[in-house]
Amino acid sequence: MNHECTSHLNEELKSKKEGEGDKKFVEVEAYLIRHGQQDHKAKAEKKSDKPLTPEGREQARNFAIKLIEDNKGGGPIVIKINHSPIIRADQTAEEIEGELRRIIEEENITNITVLTTRSKNELDTAGIAGPMFKKGIPVDQMVDYWLQHGNEPEFTEFIDEKDPSKKVSTPQEVAKQIKDWIIRFNRLAKKIQQGADNGSLDPKSKYIYVWVTHDPSHGAILNDVTSGKLLTDLGGNVKHTEAIKIKADGNPDKEPVLDFRGKEYTLD
Repeated sequence: MNHECTSHLNEELKSKKEGEGDKKFVEVEAYLIRHGQQDHKAKAEKKSDKPLTPEGREQARNFAIKLIEDNKGGGPIVIKINHSPIIRADQTAEEIEGELRRIIEEENITNITVLTTRSKNELDTAGIAGPMFKKGIPVDQMVDYWLQHGNEPEFTEFIDEKDPSKKVSTPQEVAKQIKDWIIRFNRLAKKIQQGADNGSLDPKSKYIYVWVTHDPSHGAILNDVTSGKLLTDLGGNVKHTEAIKIKADGNPDKEPVLDFRGKEYTLD
């Protein structure tokens, strides 16, 4: 290839690269949130059946209010909520969706669409507490204790008398469970971008996913992406309806970014 052809090819490649750099990718983000406060005094056959307290319901509604405040008045926004099937997560998602719809209707907000909420087993990471209740570990220390000891026999061999079929997951298993969910989300972001590129989706739209789960999800994935840090190292336990914000877009060269308390992390 002569010098003139090589020079022309290099200019074409440079022009194409610059054009890709100017491209605006569709915004896609997710919130991995802990459920609202559970009513531990409520009567129920199993702890997992105990509902939210009134405060827990208010926490969920406040999350919805903040989500609206951060996003109303801009371009088109689509919000999709998924939740763990455990009742406290189910009720949290129900309150969030209900409050979103109430505000949208009352304030005549036209740029936000809320899709139907769905239950997802992949977001169920509850059920680690049994061995720690038996051992007397304080509730506010349970996730960190599990992160440190979750591979030991007191967890791996524990049998819940009320639900013998349910085993206690290790921190590594939960981290993989949530990481796989995030990877699927990242692939979805690429598909959304393809839809925007071919005209089947509005390229100006923003897509927001809300995933209601349990604090072992947060502890395990943060422990994984920080090379072993505990929640106490990151500012303390995950509060009710506190979230890890996960940012993605259709850029094939970018991986999702996890934002927790103002610090960003990437998947290994």
